Amino acid sequence: MWRAWETARTQLRTLQNVGKPHCGSFILRGFWTGLVYPRVQTSSGDIVSVLRGYRKREVECSSGQMVWSLERLMHSRFERGFASQEGAERRDEDKREMSSDESYSDDNLFEDSDDETLEAKGLGTQKAKGTLSSDEDVSSDGEGHQTRLQKVRPVKPLSTKASTGEEEEPEEDIDSEEFDEDLENPLDMAADKVVGSMSQPVSGVPPLWIRISRAARKDKKSLCIKEIIEKWIGEGNTVSKEVIVYILTALRRNKFYEAALQVSDWVMKTKPFEINDLDYAFRVELVSRAHGIRQAENYFATIPKEFQTQMTYNNLLSVYVNCLMETKAENLVEKAEKLGVGVSAFMYNQLLLLYRRKGKTKKIVRVVRTMDEAQVEADAFTYNILLSLKLKKGDMKGMDMIAKKMKDDEVKPDATTYATLAKGYLAAGLTEKAEAAMAQVENADFSRNRVDYRALLQLNAQMGKADELERIWGKLLSSTPTVFLNDYLYMIEALGRVGKVERAEAMFKEMWKSKGIGRIRQYNALLSAYADQGMVVRAEELLKQMIEEPVSPNFMTYDHLIKMYVRLDLEHKVTETMEKIRKSMRSNGRNSVRDRPHYVTIQSAIDIFSKKGDVPNAERAFKDLKTAGYVRTSTAYCTLLDAYAKAGTAPYGFLDRMHADGAFPNEHVRTVLDKLHGT
Repeated sequence: MWRAWETARTQLRTLQNVGKPHCGSFILRGFWTGLVYPRVQTSSGDIVSVLRGYRKREVECSSGQMVWSLERLMHSRFERGFASQEGAERRDEDKREMSSDESYSDDNLFEDSDDETLEAKGLGTQKAKGTLSSDEDVSSDGEGHQTRLQKVRPVKPLSTKASTGEEEEPEEDIDSEEFDEDLENPLDMAADKVVGSMSQPVSGVPPLWIRISRAARKDKKSLCIKEIIEKWIGEGNTVSKEVIVYILTALRRNKFYEAALQVSDWVMKTKPFEINDLDYAFRVELVSRAHGIRQAENYFATIPKEFQTQMTYNNLLSVYVNCLMETKAENLVEKAEKLGVGVSAFMYNQLLLLYRRKGKTKKIVRVVRTMDEAQVEADAFTYNILLSLKLKKGDMKGMDMIAKKMKDDEVKPDATTYATLAKGYLAAGLTEKAEAAMAQVENADFSRNRVDYRALLQLNAQMGKADELERIWGKLLSSTPTVFLNDYLYMIEALGRVGKVERAEAMFKEMWKSKGIGRIRQYNALLSAYADQGMVVRAEELLKQMIEEPVSPNFMTYDHLIKMYVRLDLEHKVTETMEKIRKSMRSNGRNSVRDRPHYVTIQSAIDIFSKKGDVPNAERAFKDLKTAGYVRTSTAYCTLLDAYAKAGTAPYGFLDRMHADGAFPNEHVRTVLDKLHGT
């Protein structure tokens, strides 16, 4: 403790010397936090580093900005420490799942399908359009680019959304390679029923929400929601169910989980209105977010039986699915069936989403059959999952068959349905059909209008229609009162894909002015634009800027870099980046489907190592598939075997490894093994 206090005193003196004495309260707060979470503490060196970063950008650093920068650094260290603890639990769960894993083979999706089958395989690597040269990039890209970006970079402004009552959009990772639709959270659906609509509540934005959100943003450590609510009531106001549901939903979406949990605590203790299963369902998710899955499970067990309904089960299941906890998800659904709680289409769809993300096709087929037998009607999300699987296989005939069955069952397609069909048509070279499907996305009256425009940005970028991107962007701006951060990110990535890098950079600067800067997703969007065009120098300059901020690269960052290096045949760069991916997987664990590298990233690394005959690195990348929680399919084994063939080395025990992973050797595998005299 005394050592920590001496560190805090040193930092206070440093702040005095650099002319920032008003930041002392942050250091004292960090001292107490550091006693509980030793990894979280900052140092005097951190203060100097922050100042150096501001000076590089030729921007004056105010005391408020200093506190904001140090808080972000401290928060990221806390998250890494928390992730390591939670990651250990995830790894234990994964080991149990791997030990009980089964082999997967082709199977029909529907009983009336004779020859259309699905393979249990992951994303295949996509061929690059045209050839790229790193030499051309170096000659056309100079040092001045980094200077231009730095000089116009503004300091991240403090958010004003809390004071205005405007709700922020939930964060999501942008991945232009596929449409990965998430199920709408049952809490969001229930909230819309209670308040009318979160975007346009019947009674307007509650003034109490504005007070609570300001407090949540201002000081998370000394936050006391109870006092705010009691003061509100003491002024002669009332607190209704509608107001509480709005506040809880808005706090969840803005990731103020501790504040939301305090609101829920107050509701459960004072009971200002009749408590129902929705109130308990909120707590299940909030406890999992604030204190971890184990605590959420313990709380769920204490919920009175009459409130353990579909609503509460759905939320606990969502937690498991988001964290890829397959065994627990299956056990929960089985428990719901036995207790007669009732298994809804939402529960089955959650399992479908989980199995798709883990590449377990046979289990997807089993769930579809179970839904048929239980007479649970499939909805648009169910069919979209099946369409996406056919899309990955490149089975256009199978996609048409599913679309026809969807029509026969009178299930109304949504934007994702048409977007997935359009992507399949494009892959098959059926441009006219693709454009017709895209027209359905744009013209149909869907509820998720903003999401539809984003899908159109992706599709038009894939077709290389730069002019259409600007038209869709203009239409999005005119149809919505607020441009969200994700809108900018989709547009930046789409512009990069059609080669409009300068326009992407201009959009990036516009995003700075509107939304501020400092989130990894913002950098990843521009990095994707550089990667698509093979601009190694610009991409690596941007990576350096990220680290200087400091903004820690994530798996999406490495995905973009690997994609670029593989296309340019830069094997040594791929090797370096894969080592960074392994380090991240070791330190972070795997908290959810978002916290791991894409299958296509690892598979493309195996491809380049195989072409070079680099067996050791190919084997290491092959091992990474299992570490990341992916099924090692026959396709992956074939690629690995090619590395041995290129090197002229005989693999031993190869067939045994395949059988252990549930992969079946094809004729190519047996032919190569015979030539190499391997087993």
